[in-house]
Amino acid sequence: MSKFKFYLEPVLKHRQTCEEIAILKHVQAQKEYSQNYNRLCMIKNKLVQTDLNYNNISSFDYLNKMLYCDYMAEEVKKQEAVLEKINKKIEIYKNNVIKAMQERSIMDKLKEKKFVTHKILTQVTEQKQSDEMAIHQYFRRDDYGDAY
Repeated sequence: MSKFKFYLEPVLKHRQTCEEIAILKHVQAQKEYSQNYNRLCMIKNKLVQTDLNYNNISSFDYLNKMLYCDYMAEEVKKQEAVLEKINKKIEIYKNNVIKAMQERSIMDKLKEKKFVTHKILTQVTEQKQSDEMAIHQYFRRDDYGDAY
């Protein structure tokens, strides 16, 4: 039986590499989103704690509290904008992963079809060889049988 060789193996390997890279980028974007989401939660908690901590305060402290709350509200908006950007990036990377998986899957299916074809051709060839050997032996026996 001859050895199976897929002539598009370099293309398959390249597509597998592209898929792995796309998955890594997607995972990194998800980690970045998680980190920024945690930061947003931390900022929101600070804002809530600021509102709770000041009950009886002077007008100067009240003014500082209001300025700090405004600053933290702006930080929340900025962080939400960052999360929105990262979320869009995650969607792009997700689509890239899906596309890369589809391309690799196509090559895997092609390889499998070529392997099945190779296997069938090998079986047909081996069957032909064994049939020829059987016919050859039959005629050889028949030739020797006539001599007796």
